[in-house]
Amino acid sequence: MFKKQSDIDVALDRITLNAIEEMGSYETVDDGYATAKKSVIELMKLRESNKPKQLSPDALLAAGVNLAGILAILHHERVNVIASKALSFVAKLR
Repeated sequence: MFKKQSDIDVALDRITLNAIEEMGSYETVDDGYATAKKSVIELMKLRESNKPKQLSPDALLAAGVNLAGILAILHHERVNVIASKALSFVAKLR
């Protein structure tokens, strides 16, 4: 249910928190604040690139439609006997 964070994620979190704390020690007009801000932005981008990519909604829809088609064919085979040669037109797995 809960996923354990990797060592890289833990290290990125720690470094990001340190950079944010460092930002708090400067005034917003100081050069150190700007440097710390750039560091935080780069760390956040690095953290986002480290996340796993999610499945696209189009891929999920295509998989759902294919499963529905398979279930419809199985239901029809159970209810009615398929005695035609129409199944020869269905693409066979290779």
